[in-house]
Amino acid sequence: MVAWRRNNKLRGLEDPSGTWHRDLADIKHIAVSYFKELFTTSHPTGIAEITSCVHMRVLVQDNLMLTRALDADEVVRAIKHIHPSKSPGPDGLIGSFYQHYWHLVGPNIIGMVQSFFHSRKLMQKLNHTHLVLIPKNASPWNMTQWRSISLCNMAYKITDNILVVHALVKKTPCATKFCATKNYSSRKVTLRDET
Repeated sequence: MVAWRRNNKLRGLEDPSGTWHRDLADIKHIAVSYFKELFTTSHPTGIAEITSCVHMRVLVQDNLMLTRALDADEVVRAIKHIHPSKSPGPDGLIGSFYQHYWHLVGPNIIGMVQSFFHSRKLMQKLNHTHLVLIPKNASPWNMTQWRSISLCNMAYKITDNILVVHALVKKTPCATKFCATKNYSSRKVTLRDET
């Protein structure tokens, strides 16, 4: 494991002009510039023409169900399904902390999640995320050879997981009874026909 960590350390990056940089400030500048360019709009035109062809997917009655008051049991179920030892985010907490100390933190977490669903506003600190770069090959030398992953706060993960399950359960066809289950650790969703 020590050798693996040594191999995956970012020791330098090549900038877009092909110059190699080892200085931490230069590496930071290259990475920030890469992501700014990647996520900056090109100011496309004709958006209205394109979106006019898209049919509405969330009907008024679906939206009413999706925005209803959140039940505390949904929060408890989300906590129970979170992987206990996945990487922590900026808060430094993992799923097992919430599972083990639920009797202490549960009321606050339920209140925070219900507040989000009611106000549609998330505390800014909960949206802080660590961005981690994972090498795509044995010797990455530029930003395109690194894959970024986000390590989110656990409270954010709980809210996000409830949003996904909440939306999926409400969007299943009414004619057939479906049971939605979500594997919170791998972000896979499974729909099972139970008729």
